[in-house]
Amino acid sequence: MVNELRSAFDKIQADDALKLRTFRYVNAEINRRSSAKPRPRLRLAVACSVILILVLVGGVSYNLYFTPVAYVDVDVNPSIGLTLNRFDRVIYTHAYNDDGAVIIMEVATTTERATSNIKAVKTKML
Repeated sequence: MVNELRSAFDKIQADDALKLRTFRYVNAEINRRSSAKPRPRLRLAVACSVILILVLVGGVSYNLYFTPVAYVDVDVNPSIGLTLNRFDRVIYTHAYNDDGAVIIMEVATTTERATSNIKAVKTKML
């Protein structure tokens, strides 16, 4: 590599002192860059930090979404119960009798808004 660099500098028409200073600088930069060690521990630490942040954000999001905050029970002959989260979404449905199980199978679906789910259940009961 040094020979290639010297032959490249021989073709340049400039003062010998300037060529020598430039050659030394370029050679020092090549040596400095080639001796720079990759930092595998830093990369590993960054990767672990990113994974930890993603797990924490996912865990908090999961906890926010699937924590029940309200329960709606419809207690007529087909008795059913809806469990709502803080975003007014139905996260669980449960039937208290066989008629309620039929209505849940036909109408009630999770991840829908509670109002639309309750309206659908009400129309199916009538």
